[in-house]
Amino acid sequence: PPHKRGGDVLDSQVRKEMVELAIGSNPHFQLSDLEIRRSGLSYTVDSLKEFRRIYPQDELFLLVGVDSLLGIHKWKDYEKILSRIKILVMARYNSTDISLEERVDYYNRQYGNNIEIVPSPIIEISSTNIRERIRQGKSIKYLLPQVVEEYIRENQVYTREGYDG
Repeated sequence: PPHKRGGDVLDSQVRKEMVELAIGSNPHFQLSDLEIRRSGLSYTVDSLKEFRRIYPQDELFLLVGVDSLLGIHKWKDYEKILSRIKILVMARYNSTDISLEERVDYYNRQYGNNIEIVPSPIIEISSTNIRERIRQGKSIKYLLPQVVEEYIRENQVYTREGYDG
């Protein structure tokens, strides 16, 4: 992502391999390496344009978390994103985030009712927390698929010393 540079970003091939492992048992998922193959910075607006070219007859959705939607005004050409694709905001159950609802109402009025809030289960798992647990040598069992945990351990991902589980 353009907003993450340097040491904050894991090698794209490693991320690709972990996603392949994570979704491997679900025939309904398919990995796209479109952004990995693209040279230079990769922006969501460009990826969406390319997906529209690849899948001209399909209805496309952009799934984002609340934090992403609240910060979308900082994205490149965010107005095009808001006006051209259906955005599903994955909000926690029982979310009473007034700022989210206000932002969705505003964007829907401005850009054509393309945003929908989708109630999602509360699962307190974050990639930041997983990386930190690995660096501290703590277990990440049950926080991600076992095959991904094994890959992280075997390849010493996120730590120079490795991860023992």
